[in-house]
Amino acid sequence: MHREARAHSMKKYYRLLLCSLIPLVAAALLASLFIVFTLRRQAFEQFHEVAEIYLDSIDLSLSTIQRQIRWSAMRDESFQAIANPHSLAELTDSLKTMRGQFNTLQQSTGSHFQFFGYVPADGFFFNCAALEVDYGAYLGLKERLAQLIAAPNPVYDWSLLSSRGVDYLYCIGPAENRYIICATRLDALIEPLSALNLGPEGYVALTDAEGRALLGRGAGAHSAYGGVLLGGKIRVFPVLDGYGAYGQIALPQILTVLLALIVVGYFGASTLFLQRRVLRPIQRFADNLAALNESAGPIDLGSSEILELEQANDRFQRLIAQIRKLKIDAYERERQRQRVQLEYLQLQIKPHFFLNCMTSIHSMAQLHLDEEIQRMAAATAEYFRYIFQSGQACVPLSGELAHARNYLEIQKMRYGEALRYEIHAEDGAQDVLIPPLTLQTFLENTIKHAMSLDEGLRITIRARLEGDFARLEIADTGRGFAPEVLAALQSSAPFGGDGRHIGIRNTLSRLEILFGGRASVQFRNAPEGGAQITLRIPAMRAAEEGGGGA
Repeated sequence: MHREARAHSMKKYYRLLLCSLIPLVAAALLASLFIVFTLRRQAFEQFHEVAEIYLDSIDLSLSTIQRQIRWSAMRDESFQAIANPHSLAELTDSLKTMRGQFNTLQQSTGSHFQFFGYVPADGFFFNCAALEVDYGAYLGLKERLAQLIAAPNPVYDWSLLSSRGVDYLYCIGPAENRYIICATRLDALIEPLSALNLGPEGYVALTDAEGRALLGRGAGAHSAYGGVLLGGKIRVFPVLDGYGAYGQIALPQILTVLLALIVVGYFGASTLFLQRRVLRPIQRFADNLAALNESAGPIDLGSSEILELEQANDRFQRLIAQIRKLKIDAYERERQRQRVQLEYLQLQIKPHFFLNCMTSIHSMAQLHLDEEIQRMAAATAEYFRYIFQSGQACVPLSGELAHARNYLEIQKMRYGEALRYEIHAEDGAQDVLIPPLTLQTFLENTIKHAMSLDEGLRITIRARLEGDFARLEIADTGRGFAPEVLAALQSSAPFGGDGRHIGIRNTLSRLEILFGGRASVQFRNAPEGGAQITLRIPAMRAAEEGGGGA
């Protein structure tokens, strides 16, 4: 009778708890509906205000850009020199000056605004600022804009064009024999509005003055009038999804209340049951398993109150014997895994600036620079010959230094006298073995992060022997490592998984696989400025490779 009274008392408590929560759930439901309708009304008002402010700023940017490119097309001396160059040096300096001006303009107006220069007489089409489109889109814009300029009555004010399925807004600054063009994707222009919470099926629609859809599916029943662009040529409508972005708040709130009721009732009973019938037997079972590390013989795991745990004893007895046998197999598999990993890492370090080389050759061909084309083509061919032949785990340092020199020569043809380099190597260090493409990885990182056409860059490579080790030093006169990057490199902390510094990560992994702890890489900033990288690797020769650390 005593047990029944206690059980009856617990049921009573649960009923009281449930009855007290019912009005709370109903109140939460009504509050949710009120919030949904209120937020939906406020959303329309907010969208209109935000869109109006943003579109005013876009109109101001479009007007500023149009004035700037028209002035530059007619008055900018750098652009005049590009249209009528007297030498390659004059062309290079003029391009540098012009790109500096338009990079500044692009930073103030937004990176989605793309600026191009066009000289029809030479068919010379080039970007005046950093590109934010891929190469295919660039070629499509080049072809389409050239057609529009060559038309009998070209439109120079802000207008629409379509290239390879993408809609753009463009404006042309004309001069006597040259043009400056600004183009931006329509979807990029209104991207901040698209980032608003419009709901799963919401979007931002663009229409012309007559209501024809330019972007999106046009204005609908759930549209909030946003504003106009270019004096009414383009109208903007944020379109909400049905109830809007806030219409489904009530359902999650109701589900949350119900879930809380279920959890409260279930938690008390299940906690006591799990503690007595599951957790304690599992803890005893785990203590017995821990003894496996200290005992070579069989262990009785059957002292448990759970049938499944008792049955696991027999299975573990068989597994222990198999584990001891698999240790030898695991060692062999680990060695094979390291070999496969080494080959994979080598594949990841293959060069990725082939497109830059081809673009440079194409630009030289447009300017009829035959001698420079021959030098660039020969250097590029030697570069990729080494890449395709670098399938070995290690190569002589002499070949790696020759490849580094060839790589720097290619970059020097791109950057001119702004890039200088020196390579010094002792004779005794020339035949030391090194993983292929090691030096190039660090050189690529140096040029990517330290190269400046304004300040120039000097790179120095030194190689010498220190006892049984080879010491390689790479120094530059750039800005040095950023504090957070240097701290990560010096502490051997892993980089982020976003694809950045993959070459350095792979090179450090290859050195670890090939030489273990005998190889070291140090990163630091020199007191006089610039970054310094020091590699210290065992001085292995070709005759010793078979018995080395690899």
